[in-house]
Amino acid sequence: MARLIPTTLSGKILIVLCLVLSGCTDERYDEISHAPLADYAKTHIGNTQLPIQPDSLKILAIGNSFTENSVALMPLLLREHSIKKITLGKICYGGASLQDHERFFHNKAQAYQFQVKLPEEEGWNPKLSDTSIEEAVRYCEWDIIVLQQASAASGLPKHYQPYLNRLIEHILSKSTNPNLTIVWHMTWPYTPKCSTKAFRPYEYKTAVMYEAIRGATETILEETGIRYCIPSGTSINRLREHPFYKDSTDFTSDGIHIDHPTGQYALACTWFQTIIQPIYGTELHENTAMPVSMEEQTLIHSIVRSAAADNH
Repeated sequence: MARLIPTTLSGKILIVLCLVLSGCTDERYDEISHAPLADYAKTHIGNTQLPIQPDSLKILAIGNSFTENSVALMPLLLREHSIKKITLGKICYGGASLQDHERFFHNKAQAYQFQVKLPEEEGWNPKLSDTSIEEAVRYCEWDIIVLQQASAASGLPKHYQPYLNRLIEHILSKSTNPNLTIVWHMTWPYTPKCSTKAFRPYEYKTAVMYEAIRGATETILEETGIRYCIPSGTSINRLREHPFYKDSTDFTSDGIHIDHPTGQYALACTWFQTIIQPIYGTELHENTAMPVSMEEQTLIHSIVRSAAADNH
Protein backbone atom coordinates (compact mmCIF):
# COMPACT_ATOMS: atom_id res chain seq x y z
CA MET A 1 0.00 0.00 0.00
CA ALA A 2 1.26 3.45 -0.83
CA ARG A 3 2.17 5.91 1.91
CA LEU A 4 -0.25 8.75 1.25
CA ILE A 5 0.74 12.35 1.88
CA PRO A 6 -0.70 13.72 5.19
CA THR A 7 -3.76 15.90 4.76
CA THR A 8 -2.73 18.62 7.21
CA LEU A 9 -2.58 21.31 4.54
CA SER A 10 -4.59 23.90 6.42
CA GLY A 11 -5.70 26.83 4.30
CA LYS A 12 -4.16 25.43 1.15
CA ILE A 13 -5.82 24.28 -2.02
CA LEU A 14 -5.38 20.57 -2.62
CA ILE A 15 -5.71 19.21 -6.12
CA VAL A 16 -5.08 15.54 -6.85
CA LEU A 17 -5.19 14.45 -10.44
CA CYS A 18 -5.67 10.72 -11.11
CA LEU A 19 -3.96 9.89 -14.35
CA VAL A 20 -3.93 6.81 -16.48
CA LEU A 21 -1.36 6.41 -19.21
CA SER A 22 -3.18 5.48 -22.40
CA GLY A 23 -1.93 4.47 -25.79
CA CYS A 24 -3.28 4.11 -29.29
CA THR A 25 -3.34 0.32 -29.45
CA ASP A 26 -6.64 -0.86 -27.95
CA GLU A 27 -8.65 -2.93 -30.44
CA ARG A 28 -11.80 -3.08 -28.30
CA TYR A 29 -13.08 0.12 -29.87
CA ASP A 30 -13.95 -1.04 -33.35
CA GLU A 31 -16.73 1.21 -34.57
CA ILE A 32 -18.39 4.56 -34.09
CA SER A 33 -21.82 4.31 -32.50
CA HIS A 34 -24.16 7.26 -32.18
CA ALA A 35 -26.77 5.29 -30.25
CA PRO A 36 -28.14 7.09 -27.17
CA LEU A 37 -26.99 6.03 -23.73
CA ALA A 38 -30.36 4.52 -22.90
CA ASP A 39 -31.79 3.81 -19.45
CA TYR A 40 -29.44 6.00 -17.42
CA ALA A 41 -31.12 8.61 -15.26
CA LYS A 42 -30.02 12.18 -15.83
CA THR A 43 -28.35 13.98 -12.93
CA HIS A 44 -28.51 11.24 -10.36
CA ILE A 45 -25.15 12.59 -9.14
CA GLY A 46 -26.61 15.75 -7.62
CA ASN A 47 -24.03 17.85 -9.44
CA THR A 48 -23.28 21.23 -7.84
CA GLN A 49 -21.71 24.44 -9.04
CA LEU A 50 -18.02 25.20 -8.63
CA PRO A 51 -17.19 26.92 -5.33
CA ILE A 52 -16.36 30.62 -5.39
CA GLN A 53 -13.28 31.93 -3.57
CA PRO A 54 -13.05 29.01 -1.12
CA ASP A 55 -10.39 29.01 1.56
CA SER A 56 -9.35 25.56 0.33
CA LEU A 57 -10.09 23.51 -2.75
CA LYS A 58 -9.59 19.80 -3.32
CA ILE A 59 -9.73 18.31 -6.83
CA LEU A 60 -9.29 14.66 -7.73
CA ALA A 61 -9.04 13.70 -11.41
CA ILE A 62 -9.27 10.16 -12.73
CA GLY A 63 -7.93 10.01 -16.28
CA ASN A 64 -5.05 8.88 -18.42
CA SER A 65 -1.90 10.10 -20.13
CA PHE A 66 -3.91 12.80 -21.87
CA THR A 67 -4.55 14.26 -18.43
CA GLU A 68 -0.85 14.05 -17.72
CA ASN A 69 -0.12 15.94 -20.94
CA SER A 70 -2.72 18.50 -19.86
CA VAL A 71 -1.23 19.26 -16.46
CA ALA A 72 2.46 19.10 -17.35
CA LEU A 73 2.78 22.90 -17.24
CA MET A 74 0.21 23.55 -14.52
CA PRO A 75 2.79 24.05 -11.72
CA LEU A 76 4.54 26.72 -13.78
CA LEU A 77 1.28 28.30 -14.89
CA LEU A 78 -0.03 28.52 -11.33
CA ARG A 79 3.24 29.91 -10.01
CA GLU A 80 3.39 32.62 -12.64
CA HIS A 81 -0.21 33.60 -11.87
CA SER A 82 0.66 33.88 -8.15
CA ILE A 83 -1.69 31.08 -7.14
CA LYS A 84 0.33 29.53 -4.33
CA LYS A 85 -2.08 27.40 -2.32
CA ILE A 86 -2.62 24.64 -4.86
CA THR A 87 -1.34 21.10 -4.51
CA LEU A 88 -1.31 19.07 -7.71
CA GLY A 89 -1.39 15.29 -7.69
CA LYS A 90 -1.87 12.33 -9.98
CA ILE A 91 -2.58 8.63 -9.64
CA CYS A 92 -1.64 6.59 -12.70
CA TYR A 93 -2.40 3.31 -14.40
CA GLY A 94 -1.41 2.67 -18.00
CA GLY A 95 -4.10 2.28 -20.63
CA ALA A 96 -7.20 2.25 -18.41
CA SER A 97 -10.67 3.14 -19.70
CA LEU A 98 -13.81 4.01 -17.76
CA GLN A 99 -14.56 0.29 -17.71
CA ASP A 100 -11.11 -0.44 -16.25
CA HIS A 101 -11.42 2.30 -13.62
CA GLU A 102 -14.84 1.03 -12.55
CA ARG A 103 -13.54 -2.52 -12.30
CA PHE A 104 -10.43 -1.47 -10.38
CA PHE A 105 -12.54 0.60 -8.00
CA HIS A 106 -15.02 -2.23 -7.45
CA ASN A 107 -12.17 -4.68 -6.79
CA LYS A 108 -10.23 -2.19 -4.64
CA ALA A 109 -7.22 -2.87 -6.84
CA GLN A 110 -4.05 -1.16 -5.61
CA ALA A 111 -2.88 -0.78 -9.18
CA TYR A 112 -2.03 2.91 -9.38
CA GLN A 113 0.95 5.17 -8.75
CA PHE A 114 0.30 8.29 -6.69
CA GLN A 115 2.26 11.50 -7.11
CA VAL A 116 1.80 15.02 -5.77
CA LYS A 117 3.21 18.51 -6.15
CA LEU A 118 2.83 20.42 -2.88
CA PRO A 119 2.35 24.22 -2.73
CA GLU A 120 5.80 24.90 -1.30
CA GLU A 121 7.57 22.72 -3.86
CA GLU A 122 8.60 23.44 -7.44
CA GLY A 123 7.81 20.04 -8.93
CA TRP A 124 6.39 16.59 -8.39
CA ASN A 125 7.31 14.33 -5.48
CA PRO A 126 8.51 10.78 -6.24
CA LYS A 127 5.75 8.37 -7.23
CA LEU A 128 4.21 6.12 -4.59
CA SER A 129 3.09 2.72 -5.87
CA ASP A 130 0.26 0.33 -4.98
CA THR A 131 -2.53 2.84 -4.45
CA SER A 132 -6.22 2.27 -5.21
CA ILE A 133 -8.76 4.79 -6.48
CA GLU A 134 -10.77 4.24 -3.31
CA GLU A 135 -7.77 5.26 -1.20
CA ALA A 136 -7.47 8.42 -3.28
CA VAL A 137 -11.18 9.24 -2.97
CA ARG A 138 -11.10 8.67 0.79
CA TYR A 139 -7.85 10.59 1.19
CA CYS A 140 -9.71 13.82 1.97
CA GLU A 141 -12.99 15.62 1.33
CA TRP A 142 -12.71 16.37 -2.38
CA ASP A 143 -14.63 19.33 -3.80
CA ILE A 144 -14.18 18.35 -7.45
CA ILE A 145 -13.54 15.03 -9.19
CA VAL A 146 -12.51 15.05 -12.86
CA LEU A 147 -13.29 12.03 -15.05
CA GLN A 148 -12.47 11.13 -18.64
CA GLN A 149 -12.59 8.26 -21.10
CA ALA A 150 -9.64 6.43 -22.65
CA SER A 151 -8.62 8.29 -25.79
CA ALA A 152 -9.37 5.44 -28.22
CA ALA A 153 -12.94 5.16 -26.90
CA SER A 154 -13.55 8.86 -26.38
CA GLY A 155 -15.62 9.16 -29.57
CA LEU A 156 -17.52 5.90 -29.08
CA PRO A 157 -20.56 6.52 -26.84
CA LYS A 158 -21.40 2.85 -26.43
CA HIS A 159 -18.22 2.37 -24.39
CA TYR A 160 -19.17 4.97 -21.76
CA GLN A 161 -22.03 3.23 -20.02
CA PRO A 162 -22.80 1.59 -17.68
CA TYR A 163 -19.20 2.13 -16.53
CA LEU A 164 -19.37 5.89 -16.05
CA ASN A 165 -22.50 5.79 -13.91
CA ARG A 166 -21.12 2.89 -11.88
CA LEU A 167 -17.84 4.73 -11.36
CA ILE A 168 -19.70 7.82 -10.22
CA GLU A 169 -21.76 5.71 -7.84
CA HIS A 170 -18.59 4.15 -6.38
CA ILE A 171 -17.09 7.61 -5.93
CA LEU A 172 -20.21 9.02 -4.26
CA SER A 173 -20.35 6.04 -1.91
CA LYS A 174 -16.85 6.85 -0.64
CA SER A 175 -16.87 10.65 -0.85
CA THR A 176 -17.52 12.56 2.36
CA ASN A 177 -18.48 15.79 0.59
CA PRO A 178 -22.23 16.19 -0.12
CA ASN A 179 -21.41 19.12 -2.43
CA LEU A 180 -19.02 17.18 -4.66
CA THR A 181 -18.81 18.50 -8.24
CA ILE A 182 -18.08 16.10 -11.10
CA VAL A 183 -16.14 17.62 -14.02
CA TRP A 184 -15.63 15.95 -17.40
CA HIS A 185 -12.37 16.14 -19.38
CA MET A 186 -12.84 16.05 -23.16
CA THR A 187 -9.82 14.58 -24.93
CA TRP A 188 -8.38 15.45 -28.37
CA PRO A 189 -8.23 13.49 -31.64
CA TYR A 190 -5.29 11.58 -33.05
CA THR A 191 -3.50 12.73 -36.19
CA PRO A 192 -2.24 10.70 -39.18
CA LYS A 193 1.03 10.06 -37.33
CA CYS A 194 -0.99 7.46 -35.40
CA SER A 195 -1.35 4.42 -37.65
CA THR A 196 -2.48 1.83 -35.09
CA LYS A 197 -5.86 0.11 -35.13
CA ALA A 198 -7.24 2.35 -32.39
CA PHE A 199 -7.56 5.09 -35.03
CA ARG A 200 -9.46 2.80 -37.43
CA PRO A 201 -12.99 3.48 -36.08
CA TYR A 202 -12.44 7.10 -37.08
CA GLU A 203 -11.30 6.25 -40.63
CA TYR A 204 -7.80 7.41 -39.68
CA LYS A 205 -9.08 11.00 -39.99
CA THR A 206 -8.51 13.65 -37.34
CA ALA A 207 -11.68 15.58 -38.26
CA VAL A 208 -13.83 12.46 -37.99
CA MET A 209 -12.40 11.61 -34.58
CA TYR A 210 -12.84 15.15 -33.29
CA GLU A 211 -16.50 15.28 -34.31
CA ALA A 212 -17.05 11.86 -32.73
CA ILE A 213 -15.44 13.00 -29.46
CA ARG A 214 -17.43 16.22 -29.49
CA GLY A 215 -20.67 14.33 -30.10
CA ALA A 216 -19.95 11.78 -27.38
CA THR A 217 -19.05 14.57 -24.96
CA GLU A 218 -22.27 16.44 -25.69
CA THR A 219 -24.24 13.24 -25.14
CA ILE A 220 -22.52 12.32 -21.89
CA LEU A 221 -22.93 15.82 -20.45
CA GLU A 222 -26.63 15.83 -21.27
CA GLU A 223 -27.40 12.32 -20.09
CA THR A 224 -25.40 12.38 -16.85
CA GLY A 225 -26.11 15.98 -15.88
CA ILE A 226 -22.39 16.75 -15.55
CA ARG A 227 -22.31 20.54 -15.60
CA TYR A 228 -18.68 21.33 -16.38
CA CYS A 229 -16.35 20.14 -19.13
CA ILE A 230 -12.65 20.83 -19.64
CA PRO A 231 -12.63 21.05 -23.47
CA SER A 232 -9.04 20.08 -24.18
CA GLY A 233 -10.09 18.44 -27.45
CA THR A 234 -11.64 21.63 -28.75
CA SER A 235 -8.66 23.77 -27.71
CA ILE A 236 -6.20 21.48 -29.48
CA ASN A 237 -8.38 21.11 -32.56
CA ARG A 238 -8.79 24.87 -32.93
CA LEU A 239 -5.09 25.42 -32.31
CA ARG A 240 -4.18 22.92 -35.04
CA GLU A 241 -6.55 24.61 -37.47
CA HIS A 242 -5.36 28.15 -36.79
CA PRO A 243 -3.34 29.68 -39.68
CA PHE A 244 -0.43 30.32 -37.30
CA TYR A 245 0.07 26.56 -36.84
CA LYS A 246 -1.88 24.86 -39.63
CA ASP A 247 0.27 22.47 -41.69
CA SER A 248 3.29 23.10 -39.44
CA THR A 249 2.73 21.01 -36.28
CA ASP A 250 0.13 18.80 -34.61
CA PHE A 251 1.85 19.25 -31.20
CA THR A 252 2.65 15.53 -30.93
CA SER A 253 5.58 13.26 -31.69
CA ASP A 254 3.41 10.18 -32.20
CA GLY A 255 0.05 11.49 -33.40
CA ILE A 256 -1.43 10.78 -29.97
CA HIS A 257 0.16 12.51 -26.99
CA ILE A 258 0.62 16.27 -26.72
CA ASP A 259 4.32 16.46 -25.85
CA HIS A 260 5.06 19.76 -27.61
CA PRO A 261 5.46 22.74 -25.21
CA THR A 262 2.97 24.87 -27.14
CA GLY A 263 0.32 22.16 -27.00
CA GLN A 264 0.97 21.45 -23.33
CA TYR A 265 0.70 25.15 -22.56
CA ALA A 266 -2.66 25.29 -24.36
CA LEU A 267 -3.88 22.27 -22.38
CA ALA A 268 -2.81 23.72 -19.04
CA CYS A 269 -4.51 26.98 -19.95
CA THR A 270 -7.70 25.07 -20.81
CA TRP A 271 -7.76 23.43 -17.37
CA PHE A 272 -6.96 26.79 -15.77
CA GLN A 273 -9.70 28.63 -17.69
CA THR A 274 -12.31 25.97 -16.95
CA ILE A 275 -11.64 25.42 -13.24
CA ILE A 276 -9.28 27.98 -11.70
CA GLN A 277 -10.57 31.15 -13.36
CA PRO A 278 -14.25 30.65 -12.42
CA ILE A 279 -13.33 29.78 -8.84
CA TYR A 280 -10.78 32.51 -8.11
CA GLY A 281 -11.40 35.06 -10.84
CA THR A 282 -7.75 35.06 -11.97
CA GLU A 283 -7.37 35.78 -15.69
CA LEU A 284 -4.76 34.19 -17.93
CA HIS A 285 -1.99 36.62 -18.82
CA GLU A 286 1.22 36.52 -20.83
CA ASN A 287 4.47 35.76 -19.03
CA THR A 288 8.07 35.51 -20.18
CA ALA A 289 8.67 32.43 -18.00
CA MET A 290 6.51 30.26 -20.26
CA PRO A 291 8.11 28.05 -22.94
CA VAL A 292 5.92 29.78 -25.53
CA SER A 293 6.35 33.18 -27.18
CA MET A 294 4.28 36.11 -25.95
CA GLU A 295 2.52 36.27 -29.31
CA GLU A 296 1.57 32.60 -29.08
CA GLN A 297 0.36 33.00 -25.50
CA THR A 298 -2.05 35.74 -26.57
CA LEU A 299 -3.39 33.54 -29.37
CA ILE A 300 -3.72 30.50 -27.11
CA HIS A 301 -5.55 32.47 -24.43
CA SER A 302 -8.11 33.59 -27.00
CA ILE A 303 -8.63 30.02 -28.23
CA VAL A 304 -9.01 28.44 -24.79
CA ARG A 305 -11.39 31.15 -23.60
CA SER A 306 -13.57 30.44 -26.60
CA ALA A 307 -13.41 26.68 -26.04
CA ALA A 308 -14.22 27.04 -22.34
CA ALA A 309 -17.17 29.27 -23.15
CA ASP A 310 -18.52 26.58 -25.49
CA ASN A 311 -18.08 23.99 -22.70
CA HIS A 312 -17.11 21.22 -25.16
